[in-house]
Formats: sequence, structure tokens, C-alpha cells
Amino acid sequence: MEGYKSGKQRRTEIKAARRLHRLAARGANRVVAPPPGPVVPVDFSKLKANNSYGLSPFALRGYYVDRPFTCCDCGTACVWTAEQQRWWYETIGGSQDAIAKRCRPCRQRERQRKELARQVAQAGLLKKQARLAALANGH
Repeated sequence: MEGYKSGKQRRTEIKAARRLHRLAARGANRVVAPPPGPVVPVDFSKLKANNSYGLSPFALRGYYVDRPFTCCDCGTACVWTAEQQRWWYETIGGSQDAIAKRCRPCRQRERQRKELARQVAQAGLLKKQARLAALANGH
């Protein structure tokens, strides 16, 4: 009667299979040589929790590399440097799924646009509150 197993035995087998699958997904048994150019090692203790089943590409590699991208606003070809990535993921605690999509001038412009929109919304809210207070006082 080799085919019959208890629930506990089956759960143990399932957990072992999942553990092997996770190790394979993380690339635990492969060595990736760093490319030529600037490379910054990942400090895993400073990364924010990922809440994902897999690891991000830089975490799998174990180091950051310069990453070219095109700005979504102006279309300029830019490079997100390894050091900028380290700062974003480890110092600021940015999401491991986030990548750069705007160049520095477009980021500053977007930040100013959001701040102006926030100020306009706040001014409108204050006007509304003043109008409601005047109605409540019978004016």
C-alpha cells in the first residue's frame, strides 16, 4: 500500500517541492558574472519587503547595473545608474518593482505640477469649508 499517504506526509512533500521551486526561481545554483562597467552590490538587509513570489532582477543578480531607459514625457534617452538604483531601493525604500521612467528635468516638472494641483485643491477645500461654516451660522 505504497500509494496511500497521510495528509501530514503529503504536506511535507508539497512544502519540500515548493522550497526547491523557490530556490530555483532565485537562481541559488547559478553564478552570474558581473558585466563590465560600474556595478554596485545589493545590501539585502536594507531592501523593503517585496510581497511577491519572485525576486526582482537586481536581487537575483546580487548587484545593480546601469539601466538605460527612455523618458516617458520628453522621449530623451537616459541612464538610471547603479548608484541611483541603490539609493532608491535601499536608502529611500522604494518598491522593488519600480523603475525609472522620467529624466531629472521632467521629474522636477511633474513634482511642481503635482504641488500646484495640491495647492489648488486645498484652496478649493478651504473655500468650501468657509461656505459651509457661513451656511451653518445662518448667513
